[in-house]
Amino acid sequence: MEGDTEDLIHLVSFPDGLESGEDRVKPGKRSETFLRLMPGKIKMEFIERINALESDKISCVLADQTIGWALELAEKKGIKRAAFCSAAAAMLVQGFSIPKLIEDGIIDKEGIPTKMQTIMLSPTMPAIYTAQLVGLGFNKDGNGIITRGEIKNKVDQLLSYEEFKATPLELKKTVVNSIKEGGSSYQNFKKFIEWIKA
Repeated sequence: MEGDTEDLIHLVSFPDGLESGEDRVKPGKRSETFLRLMPGKIKMEFIERINALESDKISCVLADQTIGWALELAEKKGIKRAAFCSAAAAMLVQGFSIPKLIEDGIIDKEGIPTKMQTIMLSPTMPAIYTAQLVGLGFNKDGNGIITRGEIKNKVDQLLSYEEFKATPLELKKTVVNSIKEGGSSYQNFKKFIEWIKA
């Protein structure tokens, strides 16, 4: 990257709000505390304090899509905002593709592939085998259970399918090319930096 882009992005972390002796493993405890304390901490202790200074005002909030309240706070303060998905991009594309996959008859309404085939979720992604669709492809027995035999059958199908073996290598090549100078991810990051500067 050119110029002073290094000085434009500063990462900030906040404590989770739990006392040192509290159980961080207890399901829901960390999330509940985080949701109760973080919006106020970010609004009062961070955004308002930083923006009260003469220089280095917050010009953009970049937050994981799972904490949408941070983006809402930025909007209320008139600050640019952007969300990112920390889950794999392919998972996000897959999630957004489900209605179209059903409409095109590739999967049924239960999420089960109608036939084993190679598909493309996006023109910029490598083709995938329908059995690779996360959470899809297992048929339940009459009692609604996925049997050991069904799991073995799907694993055998995946291991015998040559295109499936080649997909990770194709994906690696695509990722490496996209982050090189001139690649799509490189270009998108440059555009993002320009948007923040504007």
